[in-house]
Amino acid sequence: MSDSEEHQFESKADAGASKTYPQQAGTIRKNGYIVIKNRPCKVVEVSTSKTGKHGHAKCHFVAIDIFTGKKLEDIVPSSHNCDVPHVNRTEYQLIDISEDGFVSLLTDNGNTKDDLKLPTDETLLGQIKDGFAEGKDLVVSVMSAMGEEQINALKDIGPNVEVLLTAGDTTAQKDSGQMSFVANFCHGEWKLRWFDYYFITLGTKLLSVIVRVVLYGILTQGVLASYGSHDEM
Repeated sequence: MSDSEEHQFESKADAGASKTYPQQAGTIRKNGYIVIKNRPCKVVEVSTSKTGKHGHAKCHFVAIDIFTGKKLEDIVPSSHNCDVPHVNRTEYQLIDISEDGFVSLLTDNGNTKDDLKLPTDETLLGQIKDGFAEGKDLVVSVMSAMGEEQINALKDIGPNVEVLLTAGDTTAQKDSGQMSFVANFCHGEWKLRWFDYYFITLGTKLLSVIVRVVLYGILTQGVLASYGSHDEM
């Protein structure tokens, strides 16, 4: 059985679009991406040998398949080009899970995406199933590269808690849920909790009332002072 069959990856072939692009081996760094044995990988270690008398310096790449987690290695002359995968991430709201393990996702344009299976990572899988069973508002992050795609992260966007879990993580980052004015940083964007908006609105209205009362008092004192000066005359 092939790796793609074992992990039940979904095909996302994009006709007319290149799945990879060339990049000189000597410019690829740790945490970058590279194709090794026709698999999209993330570089976890790279070392470069010194230039010898009869050849070029060579780069030794140690990388992890971004879908299977399998460790792969390759040695490439630093001046040669390597294939680098286009890696994309897209967020969808989870709306259903079928009995056969497929998920139904809501796209930005209001359509549904039903061709993706649950992830194989046990921790992430458990979080998705448990959260969905509890009726939580879940958003999944789907990573795609070289015609394959897979759910690799989960976020709970409920009103009181925001949970972000990535495949391979053993812990989730949870919001404390305290009733305070706090801006939460999650997934690259600043977001305010619903009660933060409530307190902002309430504070704005209260400030407006205070300003009006003060202005009214000032105007009233001015009018009374004006009448007093006329009476003295």
